[in-house]
Amino acid sequence: MNVITWAGAYDQAIAEGANEKDAVRRADSAVRMTQGTFNAEDISRFETGSPFIRAFTQFYTYFNMQANLLGSQAVGAIRENGVKGAAPTMLKLYAAFAVAAILSELITFAAKGGKDPDDDYLDVALQLLVMSQVRTATAMIPIVGGSANYVMNLLNDKKYDDRISTAPFLSQMESALRSPVSIYKYAAGDGSMKMAVKDTLAAIGMITSLPAGALGRPLGYLAGMADGKYEPSGPLDLTRGLITGMRSQN
Repeated sequence: MNVITWAGAYDQAIAEGANEKDAVRRADSAVRMTQGTFNAEDISRFETGSPFIRAFTQFYTYFNMQANLLGSQAVGAIRENGVKGAAPTMLKLYAAFAVAAILSELITFAAKGGKDPDDDYLDVALQLLVMSQVRTATAMIPIVGGSANYVMNLLNDKKYDDRISTAPFLSQMESALRSPVSIYKYAAGDGSMKMAVKDTLAAIGMITSLPAGALGRPLGYLAGMADGKYEPSGPLDLTRGLITGMRSQN
């Protein structure tokens, strides 16, 4: 999204007659204002601290930036034009928020291979159009946002989202520590090849600092196929599975 945002802002600036230097500055500013950065001058005080503390706020930067951007635009419009006069601006801001949330959910939906057979189309529409916005808005709340989404996820019948996703290094550490058990269970015939492969790669990554964990998705998916648990419906579904590491819901 950073590259797309930068290119769009740059092209727009050039089309409006800006010179090369100004177009680059406007494009850089568009990325900072809409996608966020990790530069010291661009992050909030909440996100500063030791590397250990920053590990827990890694994915909050984007949501914090969105909250500040939408909030400042809304407050500015109300102060300048009043509540009634700010209605068109508020509608545009809501549309920007809703579109981003729904598109994010659609990407997740596509990565999982489509609709869960156990869900009817009303459930799918509710998840895409309503719950996507609720989860995005909740994620903008510092500290408690992840916990609130966790509680909401407990109310559905999906097991994969019944956890608090605070920081990626926690899940990698969890996998690395679990690797001896996963390997033993698979060797004893009571485990999963996919789990053993992913956990081993996570352990290698933690020990060597190499991005071995990134291989967990394609190799884990291939291991699932070897176990007979994953059966791609065709080349497109196979490609999706290798990229995401997830079995199709269809």
